[in-house]
Amino acid sequence: MTDPSGRDAARRRRRAWIAGLTAVLGFTLIVPMAVALVSSAPEAPPETTAAAEPAPPPTTPVEVRPVVSVEGIAPEGCPPAGPATEPLQLCDLAKNGLYTLGSDAVQLQLVQVESLLSPITRGHFVQVMMTEDSARIFGDLTAAQVGKQLAFIRDGVVVSAPAISERIDGTVLQLTGEMSAEQSDEIARLLRDEA
Repeated sequence: MTDPSGRDAARRRRRAWIAGLTAVLGFTLIVPMAVALVSSAPEAPPETTAAAEPAPPPTTPVEVRPVVSVEGIAPEGCPPAGPATEPLQLCDLAKNGLYTLGSDAVQLQLVQVESLLSPITRGHFVQVMMTEDSARIFGDLTAAQVGKQLAFIRDGVVVSAPAISERIDGTVLQLTGEMSAEQSDEIARLLRDEA
């Protein structure tokens, strides 16, 4: 014969164990859901109704002019820095090229300038990001200078003078060519107007 009181005790223990397990599982499911509901409740509106517009990013102006001609020169042949005269003649960074520049100057507002290494070509280049307004100005300038060069000028020096093969639109420009890491870094530093 079996002991009915033993079976009843085992059933009670099993029911108590299942009830306890159910309570623990329910607690672990209900608490995170309650926290999620509370944290997603709408916040009170701010006391002021005027929305602040984001501040525009800081910019650095750089002058760009069309290149009329370039001639090789010895470093001692570079003109001294001084007041601009027409036609404007400036040397490049290496002081081995004398650039005669056109009078149509534009000011571009640069937002970011970086010296980068291309993962594909393993060549160094300078990436320039400009404002939307500057991108429109630069696009119009490059459209008028296809087949010619444009000089980026900083402190009386031609920092870079890329050849323009087509109109360049967009806020991002890449200055490429055979340049070392040091040259790329120096061009980027000067375009950022860092001393």
